[in-house]
Amino acid sequence: VVEVLGDIASAHGGAKQALLEHDIPIVQNCWVFLDELVRGHSVTERQIDELKRTECVLDSSSWLRRPSEVLYRDASQIAKQLSPAASARLIARPDNIKAALDVVGVRHLRRALVTTIVDLDDRPDPSKFKAHIADRRNALARVLDRFVEAPLALLDQFLESTYVRSLYRLTVVEHLDLEGAPHDPAPSDRAALWDDRTHEFLLVEGSPTWPEIAREFALALGIEGEDVAQVAVAMLNTLRALSVEEASEELDLLGYSDVEEAIAPGLKTVVSGMEPGYSGTPEDFAPRVDVSMTGGPKQVGSSEQADGSTAQEASTGAAQLSQPSESVAPSTEPSTAPLARGSSAAGVSSSSLKTGSSGNRGVSGTQPQRSELQRLKPRQRLLSYVKPGGVDGSESEAELDDKRSETDAAAIEAVLAFERSMGREPEPMDHSNPGFDVKSFEPDGSVRYIEVKGTALAWDDLGVGITGRQYQEACERGEQYWLYVVVVTADGPSEPFRIQNPASRIDRYYFDGGWRSAAEQSVAHFKELPAVTTYADPSELASPVQLVSYVDGSDTGTWLPCPPDCLDQMGAGLFAVRIAAETVGLLYRGGVAFAVPTDEVQDRDPVVVRLLDRVDPETGGVITVRYFGEELSAAGRRVGARLETDTGVPPITIDDVASIEILGRLIYKLLPE
Repeated sequence: VVEVLGDIASAHGGAKQALLEHDIPIVQNCWVFLDELVRGHSVTERQIDELKRTECVLDSSSWLRRPSEVLYRDASQIAKQLSPAASARLIARPDNIKAALDVVGVRHLRRALVTTIVDLDDRPDPSKFKAHIADRRNALARVLDRFVEAPLALLDQFLESTYVRSLYRLTVVEHLDLEGAPHDPAPSDRAALWDDRTHEFLLVEGSPTWPEIAREFALALGIEGEDVAQVAVAMLNTLRALSVEEASEELDLLGYSDVEEAIAPGLKTVVSGMEPGYSGTPEDFAPRVDVSMTGGPKQVGSSEQADGSTAQEASTGAAQLSQPSESVAPSTEPSTAPLARGSSAAGVSSSSLKTGSSGNRGVSGTQPQRSELQRLKPRQRLLSYVKPGGVDGSESEAELDDKRSETDAAAIEAVLAFERSMGREPEPMDHSNPGFDVKSFEPDGSVRYIEVKGTALAWDDLGVGITGRQYQEACERGEQYWLYVVVVTADGPSEPFRIQNPASRIDRYYFDGGWRSAAEQSVAHFKELPAVTTYADPSELASPVQLVSYVDGSDTGTWLPCPPDCLDQMGAGLFAVRIAAETVGLLYRGGVAFAVPTDEVQDRDPVVVRLLDRVDPETGGVITVRYFGEELSAAGRRVGARLETDTGVPPITIDDVASIEILGRLIYKLLPE
């Protein structure tokens, strides 16, 4: 089949005219046969690569094109605006050959569009969209349950980690990435947009365009391909229902099943296989979720621990909160016993699509056919995010000083008590000991090297971190190294979550946007700022204001005249810094910001901030002028921040407020000279 398509392409491809009429059914039948081969996993990667380079796919004018030059028609409003040359590249997605077309690289029109934001107008008040989703969380999970394995966890991930940007207006231009088919689009207004680059959900508040919002929401949830349309349609009525009751009643009438959490509240994703009484190859030990044929989680039974005690015995003597005990070996059979609190049950990757969803995921030229039961056992991912730091990865003095905070001290005491209850003899290390916190001796003389992490928040997607030195220690000590995580609440510390040899259990490393500050920058990356008139001698000025360097925060040794509007702040320590990026207005780049020192700011206040662990990716400097956005815990405590802009410049996300120093609040901006 591949050879026949290649022969026809050699004879007719690139002729810039329609294929001969008697050759059209030959090409179509070749693709039908090829689709059967793809579905049966009988096509090699080499053959697929050959087809990707060949003019072998018919466009709507019956011309032969390379697969990358043909698109599925899935965005009708945009398709109407295309030029005749681009429109000819659009085809319907034929059901009987879609697997073959997908695997060679025919794309959806919407996936080929490059969206550029040309204008937006922020609202000062926060978005109500998250509250809308939270209100309909269970109803949406009932809909999503037909498409993803862990709908509640997926929605919780969106609610906890996605920033919804509230707008009055959003205007975009959607360019078409298609060789040889020019398209000059006109700007258009959008109701919503998922920005995958900045992980922001942009939403025009009060917009009635629910279909568009549903589609972008599906993209924000990680849905891909033609599944986006199916999921968006499925969620549409639930999103635009006037009340939760109305949405639930409609789902009842349509026959959607209820969805409930199979684990204790607050423990949405618990890593399975902690402290296993299990031996096997690394691949055998890869944490899996056992799922029954109906899609529900199998219950994990009690099992003997590595030290011979049962899970129930392991929790005996722990006077703290009832939390996970020594966890059990993975079980392949369901147990009639109820799930223990905190037992790992269904920690499915939030983006895992259920069997039966369409699209080209899982289509491979050499992949063997899997049984239905195997497809219902998605592998849980153990994700670790790496934060750029010093070259040697050693702990800073500030980190060491914070090591014995109240939370950490409570966590250490909980670990010592737990180790003693298990018959081991723990020995706490000095606070400056690199690599681990506790050395615990087994009765047989073997040793556990334990790194303790205490957190006052629920141990969820926010996670806990280790330093480069601790990671190195984990690699060197292998099975002897343990990570203990203790959740400390007002009721006291939890029983430790215990993970053996964590360094070997990481599936992959993710380098997020924070790594931009660690990337090598070319000299030409940052635009040179226009000159500004400064004075080396402050006595030349009636009211001199010191200019601080935005590059390193040092005193430049130069002075500026105080603007008349700021004269009443001269006694408050007024200082100035250059505005080195388009962060507080498009016209003010190259101008000067005047600020008064303070460490007390409110949400959306314009501020001057020193970054302690990175540089501003827009300027290369450690001083940035932006708007302060608070990230609050459920208790109202500030746990993070976002340094935002009122332009298209991406925000800087701050996970730890200790990594920034607020130098002052902006009170006046001076345009560049």
